[in-house]
Amino acid sequence: MLPSCLFAEIPIEDMASATVARRVAGELAMLLGFPQNRQAEAVLVTSELAHNHVMHHTVHGLIRLSGFYAASIPCLAIASLDQGPGFDPAAGVLHRKNLAGCGLGAGMGTVLRLSDRLDIFSHMARPDMQSPYETIIAALLGPARQANEEIIRIGGSLAILSQSRGGSDWGGGDGVHVQRDGRYTRITMVDSLGLGKGAAEITGLVFAELDRHALFWPPANLLEEVEFALAETNGAAVHVLLFDQVKGLLFSAGIGNIATLISLDGELIKETDRSGILGHAKWRKITGQEYKVLAGVRVSMHTDGQKRIADLSADFTLSPAVISQILFEPLTPQRDDATLVTWQWPEKSTNHYT
Repeated sequence: MLPSCLFAEIPIEDMASATVARRVAGELAMLLGFPQNRQAEAVLVTSELAHNHVMHHTVHGLIRLSGFYAASIPCLAIASLDQGPGFDPAAGVLHRKNLAGCGLGAGMGTVLRLSDRLDIFSHMARPDMQSPYETIIAALLGPARQANEEIIRIGGSLAILSQSRGGSDWGGGDGVHVQRDGRYTRITMVDSLGLGKGAAEITGLVFAELDRHALFWPPANLLEEVEFALAETNGAAVHVLLFDQVKGLLFSAGIGNIATLISLDGELIKETDRSGILGHAKWRKITGQEYKVLAGVRVSMHTDGQKRIADLSADFTLSPAVISQILFEPLTPQRDDATLVTWQWPEKSTNHYT
């Protein structure tokens, strides 16, 4: 049984730490089931981004690796983060042939070529945007080029970061389950009680119950079903989002400590879930919210190991891949798993280079 999310952060200070980042990227790609050639390409992308930190003497350079599953497609996000010196995209347009001309390093052409999707953020170019990082380079890789278009779409609409407390091999009790078809998108966040294997097994039970029910099920009714599936377990906090693309409706329901922020047509909505957990094995009426989406919506959900988010950018020219890197901030010292999901519709970001 694999954890639902895989995660690693490697501060890049010298060539030795860059080598560590390469090795970890290869291991995560292998765990995600990437074929050997794609594992090698994930290693190469990570190597180029890490070497960029070393060669340009960046301030607090960091490689953040995140593996997750989106609609059964394994995804590996490789992010390069730093606090300076930054670059000015106005000094050279970020096209395929002159990425290196912007001060990002000659290896950026390789990163662009091997990534299914590449998102770049420069605080120098966007001083209005609150960000702990001067530069963010977020590469997304899938297992095969056959899934390229789907991976590009996932990268433009969805990002997941999940760090287990103590780096448990089981991924802890946090989990994210993403299901899609031509009409519906269902995103479920789970924070199971307990630690390690036991908590991971509870999260797996929730995922199995979700798979048993068609996507059109209203989230509130679905949670009532999950309640019984978790009988005789420690239980879990669960929040379900369901988006109906045809009707432009977003449904939301949850029980427990999961925080949900919604930027809906320019309005910020902070949902507060009913306290408690699912798993009492007795029926109770669960209610949810319904929202009409006219122009666009962005949602961030996070468990209580993540610092509470006060605001959520409604600027859709920044993809979830970038926004999630800006917002992700596990509490310190880390006493619980920290998971953050950012999703938006429609996918219309303008800062990806493919």
